[in-house]
Amino acid sequence: MFTALWLGIAAAAAAQVPPASFGPDGSQLVRAVQNCQSVKDNAARLACYDRAAGALVSATTRGEVAIVDRNQVRQVRRSLFGFSVPRLPFFSGSTNREADEEPKLILSTLGSFRPIGNGFFRFTLAEPESTWESTEASSVYEPRSGSKVTIKRGVMSSYFAEIDGRWVRVRRVH
Repeated sequence: MFTALWLGIAAAAAAQVPPASFGPDGSQLVRAVQNCQSVKDNAARLACYDRAAGALVSATTRGEVAIVDRNQVRQVRRSLFGFSVPRLPFFSGSTNREADEEPKLILSTLGSFRPIGNGFFRFTLAEPESTWESTEASSVYEPRSGSKVTIKRGVMSSYFAEIDGRWVRVRRVH
């Protein structure tokens, strides 16, 4: 229900403000909705919201606008853990900086594990589904699927995996 209300409000905003650039103050669709809040006359304010909501719903239907909630943003950040991803303005805006940051570690289970030669290996995580490779030769024995895995972010875009109590430097490949 909240999403539908938000869609309606944003659509009204779009009707009042022509599409243009998105600045640091957010989208023009949202600014148009905010403008409706200041309309004193009830009928005029309702008409303003109706226009803005209609414009937003139309933009969403055409695929020009997508609305995501904080939980969806966290899920995307978790799924991208290990990749170098630029700061995207639509993934921020919260006053809770900690909620906007990439996770510092991932706790998961081993999906598959296979040696790739010379002491290096490749493995997959069950969740989030991802593929990792060791970047240094290691004597990690071949663990079983379902073994616990912790991947921790290090300094300068490095990552370390702990598989069955043994740490090794890794990188995400898929």
